[in-house]
Amino acid sequence: MRYLLIILFIISDVLFIVSAQEGTTPKFREKVEINVPREKFRLYLLIGQSNMAGRGIVEPQDTTGDPRILRLNGQGDWEIAKDPLHFDKKQAGVGLGLTFAHEMLAEDDEIVIGLIPCAAGGSGIDVWKPGMYWEQTRSFPYDEALSRTKLALKDGTLDGILWHQGEADCSPKKRLPTKRNSKLWLPLCAKNLMRLPFLSLSAKCRISNLPALN
Repeated sequence: MRYLLIILFIISDVLFIVSAQEGTTPKFREKVEINVPREKFRLYLLIGQSNMAGRGIVEPQDTTGDPRILRLNGQGDWEIAKDPLHFDKKQAGVGLGLTFAHEMLAEDDEIVIGLIPCAAGGSGIDVWKPGMYWEQTRSFPYDEALSRTKLALKDGTLDGILWHQGEADCSPKKRLPTKRNSKLWLPLCAKNLMRLPFLSLSAKCRISNLPALN
C-alpha cells in the first residue's frame, strides 16, 4: 500500500519573524524537458506561508542549480531549481525546499526531484480552502496549488506535501480554528490530488493513520 506523506509544520507558540533583505538573484533560469521515467521523477508540493516561501538572503551559492532538482515555475514549465524557489512576493528568498531536495537525493541518487512551490506569504490556514482569495499575494492558494500539482503529475509521481505554517495562526484565539481547519484540509487535499490513504506528521512528531479516501 502506498502512502502520501504530508509534513505539517505549525509554529503555534513562538512568533518567528524572518526579515527579508535583498540578496543575489539567479542570472538566468534554465528550462528543461523531463527525460526520466515517471516513477523516478519524485514530486513534492511546497505550501504554507512565508516560512515555506522563504525570506532568507539569497547568496551566490544558492543560485547554483543541480540538474537533478527541478522546480515548476510560475508559467508551468520545469526548470533547474535555484533560490528563490517561490514567487509569491518580491521579497521571496531562501527557504527549506532546496535543502529538503538535497537530503532526498542523498537517500536515492537515481531519482530526480520536482518541487512545486505554492506557498503564499502571510496566509493563515483558514485561507487554504477551495475558492478562497488571498489579497497579499493576489492568488487563490488552495486552488492554484491543486491545479499546479495536477499539471506536475503529468510528468512525475507525488511523493509528499510539505506544509510549513507560521505566525498567522499563532494567536490563542486562532489555535482551535487552526487545528480544525488543518484536519479538514489534509484529507480534502489528499482526496483531490491522489485519492490515497496518507500519513500526517505534525511538528510534535506524532504520526496518525487517517482513513482511506475513495
